[in-house]
Amino acid sequence: ICWVAMRVKAENRMVTALIHYEEKKLADAFKFTQSAIDDVISSGIHFRAIEIYKFNSIINTAYQTEQSRSRSNLTTFLISTSIILFLLVLLVICIYIQMKKILKIKRALVQSNQELLRLNDKLNNINNQLNDTNNQLYEISNVKEHYIAEFFDVCFSYISKMEKYQNVLYKYAINKYYDELIKKLKSSALVDEELTALYARFDKVFLGLYPTFVADFNALLKDGEQIVLKSDALLNRELRIYALLRLGITDSGKIANFLRCSTSTVYNYRTRMRNKAAVDRDEFENEIMKINSTQEK
Repeated sequence: ICWVAMRVKAENRMVTALIHYEEKKLADAFKFTQSAIDDVISSGIHFRAIEIYKFNSIINTAYQTEQSRSRSNLTTFLISTSIILFLLVLLVICIYIQMKKILKIKRALVQSNQELLRLNDKLNNINNQLNDTNNQLYEISNVKEHYIAEFFDVCFSYISKMEKYQNVLYKYAINKYYDELIKKLKSSALVDEELTALYARFDKVFLGLYPTFVADFNALLKDGEQIVLKSDALLNRELRIYALLRLGITDSGKIANFLRCSTSTVYNYRTRMRNKAAVDRDEFENEIMKINSTQEK
């Protein structure tokens, strides 16, 4: 009974192995064939052994061939996968390098934009300064034209007065009014009148250029030493001396000629003002030169 059962079991396994072989399931066919051989060996059924060994040889050959093909395919797959992975790594590295380059370019662009903004601000400042300078030049040009016209007006006015005065003296002379002629020539009233008019005109013109001169001048003096002008006066002699200094006339002789006084008088006025200065007395006149005109402000 055992022998018959082992034989049936071995044949069933051979049939199953054959079915798997036909279905191209070589691994299962090989497994069942090996099991059938083990059954034959353990049961001692030798008359079926040759047939089973032949079939096992065929299946084993096919199985080994299939295994070899699978290993070859696996090797090919692994190589292909390795190549793809290598290419992917290269691609990632290239992308990383490109991203670093792009990031570097972006940073450079940001810096360039910031630099352009700074340059734009500088250009705007320069444009504003140029506009201010142009406005100042325009104002200076207008002031220059105004004071040139003022100068010619003064000159023509003095010429006209001299002509009238000359005509008066001429009439006295031809009519032999020698006493009146001598009185006219000795009198200083006309000169004094013209000097008063000249100084008034000078004060008006100068304060037109330096409207805050008196206040700025007093700010440089000690408390209680400030100059207080009469209600109808624009400048006095001390202020006219420093007005001439501010205009660049530093020679005491020329200042004395303009103000019709002695050089020592001018020197004494300048010394007295330096002694009243709230700043260093040696720097007092330099500070006067820093007082700005309307155009400079």
